[in-house]
Amino acid sequence: MNADIPINKPQPILNPKELTLFDRNTNIRSAIQALESGTPILVTEFYSNGMLLLKELQRHLKKKFPNKSFKEQRTYRSEFQKLSNLVLIEIENTI
Repeated sequence: MNADIPINKPQPILNPKELTLFDRNTNIRSAIQALESGTPILVTEFYSNGMLLLKELQRHLKKKFPNKSFKEQRTYRSEFQKLSNLVLIEIENTI
């Protein structure tokens, strides 16, 4: 087993009041602005809400980084990874 691979194990967020909530009634532009400012967003209600947010985030970043050069493609992917890691879902302990 290769011990050189770093493991990303985030700490649980115990106070959900620190998060911005996202559902189908949330303004997508304000949610993307919150992500860009570094604020985590908690997707509520349906899985499709999270998919919608990620799709709109991709659309926003494609306008910002046109992907015409290799450098722009790398910047786009890096920014998408950074912002999409701020999109959270709630996990319930069912044990």
